[in-house]
Amino acid sequence: MFSISKIRKNMRTIMLIVAIAFVGGFLMSELWIMIRERRFGGNPVRKGIIGYVGKKPIKIEEYQNVFNYLLYKYLRTNRLKNISEAERLNLQEEAWKYLIENKTWQEILKSTNITVTNEELFEIMKANPPEELKNLPELKDSLGNFDYQKYYQLLTNPQNQSYFAAYAQELLDFLPKEKFRLDLEATIQIPTQEAKFFTELQKTRIVATHIFVPLLLSEDTFPISEKELKNYYNKHKKDFKIPKMAQLKYIEIPIELTPADSQEASAIINDAYEELKKGEDFGIAMVDFSEFLEDTAGSWYNLKDFDSLSKKIIQNLKINEFSSPFLKGDTWKIVQLREKKNDSVKIRTIGVKIKISSSTIDALLDTLEKFREEAKEKNFDTLALKYFNQYPRPITVTEGRPVFWLRLSSPSQLENFAFNSKIGSISPPIKADNSYLIFYLEKINKEGYQPFERLKTSLTYKIRREKVKGKQRKIAEEIRELLLRKVPPDSIQLKYPFVEVNLKEDFMNFEHCLRTRGPEFAGATYALNPGEISPVIEVDWGFYIIKCEEKNVLGDIPIDNYRNQKTNQLLQYLWQEFVKQPKVKDFRHFLYEKE
Repeated sequence: MFSISKIRKNMRTIMLIVAIAFVGGFLMSELWIMIRERRFGGNPVRKGIIGYVGKKPIKIEEYQNVFNYLLYKYLRTNRLKNISEAERLNLQEEAWKYLIENKTWQEILKSTNITVTNEELFEIMKANPPEELKNLPELKDSLGNFDYQKYYQLLTNPQNQSYFAAYAQELLDFLPKEKFRLDLEATIQIPTQEAKFFTELQKTRIVATHIFVPLLLSEDTFPISEKELKNYYNKHKKDFKIPKMAQLKYIEIPIELTPADSQEASAIINDAYEELKKGEDFGIAMVDFSEFLEDTAGSWYNLKDFDSLSKKIIQNLKINEFSSPFLKGDTWKIVQLREKKNDSVKIRTIGVKIKISSSTIDALLDTLEKFREEAKEKNFDTLALKYFNQYPRPITVTEGRPVFWLRLSSPSQLENFAFNSKIGSISPPIKADNSYLIFYLEKINKEGYQPFERLKTSLTYKIRREKVKGKQRKIAEEIRELLLRKVPPDSIQLKYPFVEVNLKEDFMNFEHCLRTRGPEFAGATYALNPGEISPVIEVDWGFYIIKCEEKNVLGDIPIDNYRNQKTNQLLQYLWQEFVKQPKVKDFRHFLYEKE
């Protein structure tokens, strides 16, 4: 029977499957150690719940399992043996987002009765091998084609259960959503009559003369009384509602490499170099020291693909000679030249990345915790300047409106803190892309309405605008009557000098008209035949009267073009309507809270 491990041993590569050994228990030990070391009182985490998506709880065990799955995928995709502390933190946030999406979809799939059975999944796995297996020589037949029989033996071998479990999960992430999309698409039926009509519009050219009557809002027109303002305010009060808002200030502390991180990577590469000088086999040193999963037999490269430093080092090596450690970007390297043919070289590489270590993150979190404890008794702003040499920045958070521009890993954490804490509270560190943010809650503004006095100017403008619209509509109706009596547009402009006259504007198709003049104008224009005059068309900024001068059908467009475009538009709209994320509650900050 085939096994993934045997195949990879035969290839003389480090088995990707060893990532499972690293994954197993990684987060569990990390998280539970953290929980044991941190003392916290009555909170959801003690019940094993670290958040909610709508009414569905997110349990610690789920969080761990998803992290393990994403970690394995990350190691396999990037051919790594381990990750940095910063990468671990990022993967924790990815696990959180994954769970939010997963639980959102659970409700959708449940309501639509969409499932993927084990039988379906297995048949799909049989017919669609993972991409990384398709080019393995061991899975090719005598003609060089992929051998599905050999793949089936591999798939059914219990030794490969962990590998194919991860592949099955990837498919399960995709298949139900694809089923839902196909079902949704199948419900969309574009009538042939509609498709023909709009296709006709797209190949129709129109030349139109139109007169635009703008809104004129001079301040001395239509004086507005105090009574009118109050009546309008009371009638439209819901338009002036103010949601609950929190006023905060915050500091942002970057997660940065330290000299200690660089020294740690340098020490590892120097240890590898010392072992090589003592006669250690380079392939074994790769397994022991390199962070990258590469073929221990070496790989072929073209010299032109290297940077100038690496190229110079490789060109100066003799066959089987290895270099001294050198730094390329954020990675220390040792390379060994195995073979050379013309401008191509076969080399083996030991690579050690300079990365943020757990000790660096721990030290930063300790500093942040010390700052938070001190800030509970002293001035937040003064301490921010003392600890981090920065002044806090103000921010207003509106309930129900996540602050995405801060790039927080979990915006719901900030909202939960802002609206469930006492004035003067200091948030736990909330992670952003490459930093931590700490917030200070200054004030909570309850729901209410904008004060009448503050709105007087805008209310005056709104009322005056409505009155002006009535007056200008009458003028537009008069102009239409003149056009019907065949009065030339130039004569109309002499009588009404404030109107805009556009003579014989050429629209090559409906889309062109829509983009240049807007939907109301385009709809009215393309409903006309030559010589016809439209009713008065109201838009937000005035009124149009349109006369069709010419109308010609040009070329030929398949009606399927419209069908496909309309189907995609409706599919996108329906998808957004169905796939709406419920309210998220994030309790992970309790993991960092002291009692």
